[in-house]
Amino acid sequence: MQLYLKILFLLLSILLFSCTTSNVVVIETETNTNVVDSQDEEIIECEEGAPPCDVLSSWVYDAYISNEFDEVVNEARHAIACNCAVTHADQIYAFLARAYVELDEDNKATQSIEKGLSYSSENLELIELAIWNSKRLNNTDDEISYLELLITINGSVKNYEKLSEVYRREKKYNDQIRILKEWLKIDPDNNKPNEELKLAFKNTGRDEFEIDKDRCNKNPENFDYCFTYAENLINSKRFDEALSVMNNMKKRHSKSEKLLSTIGEVSISNYEIDNALETYKQLIKLNTDEPMYLIEISKIYQDKEKFGQAHKFAKKALRMNATGQSIYNFAELLKNTVESCSDDNLKLEDKAVYEIAYKYYRQAFKKGNKESKNMISWFKENKNSVLPTLEDWFLIDNDNNELTPIEINPNNSCYSWVEQSVERIN
Repeated sequence: MQLYLKILFLLLSILLFSCTTSNVVVIETETNTNVVDSQDEEIIECEEGAPPCDVLSSWVYDAYISNEFDEVVNEARHAIACNCAVTHADQIYAFLARAYVELDEDNKATQSIEKGLSYSSENLELIELAIWNSKRLNNTDDEISYLELLITINGSVKNYEKLSEVYRREKKYNDQIRILKEWLKIDPDNNKPNEELKLAFKNTGRDEFEIDKDRCNKNPENFDYCFTYAENLINSKRFDEALSVMNNMKKRHSKSEKLLSTIGEVSISNYEIDNALETYKQLIKLNTDEPMYLIEISKIYQDKEKFGQAHKFAKKALRMNATGQSIYNFAELLKNTVESCSDDNLKLEDKAVYEIAYKYYRQAFKKGNKESKNMISWFKENKNSVLPTLEDWFLIDNDNNELTPIEINPNNSCYSWVEQSVERIN
């Protein structure tokens, strides 16, 4: 009996163990690096016998140019599962990111770019894509970071310009100044970064002309650098400083017509008449065929009320080229002489010079000189008081039909240089 019970117990135990093990799930784990998993996407494994990475990455590209963006994602994930990211990260992640943009999945697009750069940190295509994507998402900090990375790899003028524009846009002027100075080191003759640098200086409360000054001082033999500095000072009406710069330039460029003519013009604007006169006399030696230099000298002598000297140069200019400007200058010389030599009661010789001036103003106007128009109108309005009349001629003893001003009144030496005559009114 006891033996029977023992056997029965053994059989029951075997049966119970068998039932228990039938409900147990056995899970086998295997490490597989060729698997792509995501919280919201199914696991993708690299198929046995899959094509090489060149082919897999080309499938990503083909899907993209066909605008099959979901397929781009599938093909990219398949290529990644096959460890192609190691060698083809630039193509796979670049097109994967672009596909996610088209699918309005911005976070995944950004993650794809970052993942691609983790494999290929100096890939220019991926960095450019990262810059574009950051700008698109208004992520300025990332945009700047990627641009800074870009110029360390490819410090081209174009890339420096891009970064400078971003810093200017964000009003980060000190950073912009740093980038612009680096830009100028590789592209010193480009005026754009120089002008941008001056603006950045101005925006930070610094003297913008320090940029031009520094460039000129470091390259004193460079005419363009120093002349640009002088021109900018002139445009800001800082004439003293401009003349100082140009006078230093004259030591190296004493025969530069461009430099000397500018010195002459600025000297007049700055009321340095003697310096202007000396400069224009140098110019007529350099270029004997330019009447404008003669005209400028004539004007200066007129301002000094040295009308005989003024006439000498005005006459030369007129003989050289009877332009509207040279004729107008001669008319002005005659008018200014009368205004200097006469009193309130005009004498016949005064009126005679005015009549000659009136003739030259009309000639100048016919040559296209618009400045003459006002004086012509003035003479017409005041002809009875400023031009000779029959009564004026009646008082003259000389019976000649035409007389010069000095012939009208030999005692008035003021008009001794006037060679033109006027016709008697009978």
